[in-house]
Amino acid sequence: MVTGSPQLPPVFAISFHQCRWNYNNMDDVKGVNKGFEDHDIPMDVLWLDIEHTDDKKYFTWHPREFEDPEQMLHHVSHFRRKMVTIVDPHIKQTNSYYIYEEMKKRDFLIKDENAR
Repeated sequence: MVTGSPQLPPVFAISFHQCRWNYNNMDDVKGVNKGFEDHDIPMDVLWLDIEHTDDKKYFTWHPREFEDPEQMLHHVSHFRRKMVTIVDPHIKQTNSYYIYEEMKKRDFLIKDENAR
């Protein structure tokens, strides 16, 4: 055996997922969660797309629409569900974004053939 036995994925990874582009705010997320409960539709994982972020900056939360993400996560987990926030492989280029600034400082950004 070169790599060993395959690992089983976590159970939630092969269960019922709900994802759509643009949950507008925390009330929208709670409403979708409630709809699944009210109609007895199975759901194990709720995905949030980029609209939950502050100005499309990953690893942030929109300060007005998702002002208390911890409370929202507790609400969803109360129903034995998980939440996933999408992180695409691009970072917003703006000097006011700490992730971009750190990547630039550490020279982690991809460059063109002219090293720009």
